[in-house]
Amino acid sequence: MVDKRDCTFCGETIEPGTGMLYIRKDGTRHEFCSSKCRRNMLDLKRIPRTVKWTKHYVKGGGKKSRMTASAAAATGTAEAPKPKAQPKPAKAKAKAEAPAPAAPAGPATQE
Repeated sequence: MVDKRDCTFCGETIEPGTGMLYIRKDGTRHEFCSSKCRRNMLDLKRIPRTVKWTKHYVKGGGKKSRMTASAAAATGTAEAPKPKAQPKPAKAKAKAEAPAPAAPAGPATQE
């Protein structure tokens, strides 16, 4: 049985017999599906979260998002969603409505 391998940069599945394996001096293995992925990670030093065509892309993956994600990863907690604001209750009218004038009971006659 052949092991399934994923590209370290883009996340695509690498077919058996294809791709490149790069091993750093510290022993970290990087498997790439193409020279495009290898160049982006090693030569251009790009982060997969910030490149739109990768599976690791995070929308809005700018500096602010990376800082909050790395802080959450360091503490081991995920950010809790903020509760939604409750709608304000309708205020009672301060002024009481004036009563309508009483109309005569019968037909009006002129003298």
